[in-house]
Amino acid sequence: MRYLKNNKSGKLFMFFSLWLFVISCGNGGGTKSDGGDEVTVKYETCPPCNNPPLCLEGEVLSCCACVKIPSNNAGRTSCNDMSDYCGEGEPDISCLRPDGYPQPRPPQQVSVHGIVDVYATGPASTGVKVEFYEEAENGQLGSLLGMAVSEDTCEIHQAELPVPHEVGDELRLCPGICVEKNADTEDCRKLAYFEIPDTIPTNTPLIVKTSGDTGIWKDMVTYNVWFFDNDVEQGKVFYKARILSVDDWRLIPGSAGDPSGIAPGKSAVAGEIHDCSDVRIYFATTGTNPRPTVLTYFNGEEDKLYPDRGRTEFGTNLDGLYAAIEVEANTLVYVTALASIPREGIVNLGWRVVQTFPDTLTSVSIKGTRPDQVPQ
Repeated sequence: MRYLKNNKSGKLFMFFSLWLFVISCGNGGGTKSDGGDEVTVKYETCPPCNNPPLCLEGEVLSCCACVKIPSNNAGRTSCNDMSDYCGEGEPDISCLRPDGYPQPRPPQQVSVHGIVDVYATGPASTGVKVEFYEEAENGQLGSLLGMAVSEDTCEIHQAELPVPHEVGDELRLCPGICVEKNADTEDCRKLAYFEIPDTIPTNTPLIVKTSGDTGIWKDMVTYNVWFFDNDVEQGKVFYKARILSVDDWRLIPGSAGDPSGIAPGKSAVAGEIHDCSDVRIYFATTGTNPRPTVLTYFNGEEDKLYPDRGRTEFGTNLDGLYAAIEVEANTLVYVTALASIPREGIVNLGWRVVQTFPDTLTSVSIKGTRPDQVPQ
C-alpha cells in the first residue's frame, strides 16, 4: 500500500581512528529487542552506543537512536513528482554493503559556486552569507575554509550552472535555475549566486553555514556535505546552499503539532533521506537521540511544503523530508534512518552525529555510507 503526498489515512582521514574497532552496533545486521519488538537491522556501520536510549514499542535501536520500524517497503521518488534528487527503479543500497563501500580518496582544492535556495517560503536570497567549515570530531565546527555573500548575479553566471530538471508549476511559471516558485502563489523568487575560489577540499566531510538578516532568516548549519572527484568540472563544484526564513521557523512547528513553537535558545534538526545514488526515498523512518518534542514528516508537495501529521506512522513522503522540532541546543545528536527494502528486510540507510546550536536549524540529510564511516 502507498500513502503518499497528503493522504491522511494512512566522498578524511581525520575520522578513521573512530572506526578501527569492531562495530558492535551491528555491522551487517543483528537482532535487536527494543520496546517489546524484535527486528534485524542490516548494514549498520556505526560505533558502539555507550549510553543507549530506551526505545518505545514499535521502535528499534539503530546507531544510538530509536527509530520506528518501517511498515511499508521504501521507494524512490520519481522525476515526475520532484524536480531534483529523483530517479526511477528500486532504492540503491549498494554503498551500504561492504563490497560497495565508498573508497577514501585524497582531497584536492577546488572552487565552489552555486545558488542559495530557500526552504518553503521567503524572499529573494540575496545577501546570505555562505561559510564552509571542516567537520571536526563529534560534529563540531572545524576550521573556516572559505566564505562568500550571495549576490543578485545568477543570470550572469547561468550558462556556467547546471540546467535543472523541473516539473509542474515550477516548470510552467518559474523555469530556470535562477528563480523558483513561491509556495502558495504563482510569483517567482530570485535565487542569488555565490562563489568561493580554490579553498574547498574534495573528499572531505564539510559543514556549510548560511546566515543573513536576522529579521528575515534563521541561521542554518548543514552537515554531511561532500564533494567527490566526479563532482568537479574545470576546477569547480556546484553546490545549492539553503536557508530557512524566520516565518517558517515560527510557523512549521505549529502545523506539525507543537503549538507553542520552538522556544528561544533551542534548536531543530531536519533534512532528507536519500539512497546511495542521492535519490530521495519515501517510506523511510528516522530517529534522533535525544528525542525532539515533535518528529514530523511532510506532505510531498514540492510547491506547497507543509508538515503532515498523518505521516508519523509511515515515514518520509515523496520529498524525503523529516524534521525533529525543538531539541536542546549545544547538544550532540545522533540521526539515523531505516527502510524496508524488498528481498533485504530492514536496513540502516545511514547515520550522522551532528551538533545543535541556539536558535539555529541543524540540517543533515542521510545519503548512505560515507567515506569516513567505512569500517576498518
